[in-house]
Amino acid sequence: MNHSNYTGYWLSAEELLSDADLVALFETMRHLSDRAVPRDGAYIRQCLSHGTSIFVMRDPAGKIIATGALTHSYVHLEHLGYIHDVVVHPDARGRGPSRIIMTGVIENARKQGCAPLELT
Repeated sequence: MNHSNYTGYWLSAEELLSDADLVALFETMRHLSDRAVPRDGAYIRQCLSHGTSIFVMRDPAGKIIATGALTHSYVHLEHLGYIHDVVVHPDARGRGPSRIIMTGVIENARKQGCAPLELT
């Protein structure tokens, strides 16, 4: 997904982020909550291996400036989707990344058959 010179994509469990990417991702996540910042890439790999989809967005220089996640589960035969950890680095706010993140997460949830969706 590309909009306004930003490029967004889904991380895969097999993808290894560079140290610089991890620093940028964690720096962006820090703007959501200081307490929730992971310490290393094991956290990201664990999330991906347990069914969480993580969408990241890069600026024209390639730096990660926004992220959002989708987790899903089945409850009483209903496929629920949970949108969480949507955060945009302060330097990129007001320029459209959050709209792109939310659109990407919602589209992915619908493709996976998640209904309803909850924003947590």
